[in-house]
Order: sequence, then structure tokens, then C-alpha cells
Amino acid sequence: MQVCPQVTRMVVSSRSLKNPEKFGPIRMCVVCRKRDSKRKMLRHVLEQGVPVPDERQQKKGRGAYSCIGGSCAQKFVSGIKRWQRALRV
Repeated sequence: MQVCPQVTRMVVSSRSLKNPEKFGPIRMCVVCRKRDSKRKMLRHVLEQGVPVPDERQQKKGRGAYSCIGGSCAQKFVSGIKRWQRALRV
């Protein structure tokens, strides 16, 4: 919350009012472009030229995110151009 100097009332962002459980970093799925909380997305990193899932989100290197459920993670790994662009290979 921010206090506006001209007005004595509190200013609350609309993002916090819509869904209070989504505090923290927001990431975008590189397949469907859906935005969600970082902990609800699956991170992929390159290891020896092949994208591998990073469940703990602690591996070194550039990461790309995809939705956990559905076919987004499968489409990400199978689409070579998609992960090359996302991971800047």
C-alpha cells in the first residue's frame, strides 16, 4: 500500500485486490502466454544443449517458464524453435 501525499487515504493496487494469493514474482508461459505466479510454473534450463525441467528452480542459467498442467510443458520441449528463442541459444 502506498500513501498518496495529496490525499490522506490509502492507495491499493488493483493487482492485490483481484487475487491476494498471487503475491510475489509473476512469470509468463512461453507456449500459451498465460501469466501466473512463479511457484505455479515449471522452469526449464539448458543442460548440454537440451532443455530440462528445473522443479526446484535453483539451477544456474537462463530459465524459461511453462504451465505445469496441460500440454504446455510437452509442447515447449518438443518445439525446438520455441525453446531456442526462449533460452536464447
